[in-house]
Amino acid sequence: MAKKVYFLKNNDELHAKIVDDDYELDKEETLTVPQDGLCTPFSFVNGIITGTPLEEFEKNEAKNKSPEELISDFTQQFATVQLSQSKTNAQLIQQNAMLVKQVADLKLEKETSNG
Repeated sequence: MAKKVYFLKNNDELHAKIVDDDYELDKEETLTVPQDGLCTPFSFVNGIITGTPLEEFEKNEAKNKSPEELISDFTQQFATVQLSQSKTNAQLIQQNAMLVKQVADLKLEKETSNG
């Protein structure tokens, strides 16, 4: 079986990875799913990833940036999320393939030993 681990890169990028059940967490990794709607800056506090609530983030950003800058920023964030999701999907596909192979190997082993 596998589990999902959450961690930060440079305090402005939230990432996740799929690991084996026996994986030991690094100092700034957590199994706790970050709250939805959090924006930068992120931080790691008491084993939990925290961030700025979306409403607060939008208010602060809207005050300091032009509409074009906001659109550019959101487009970049969306691309980052898509890339992260693609990596997670690729990892899940790879793990699924390994599990399918293991099941096939077990079936073959059982058939051979019963044969």
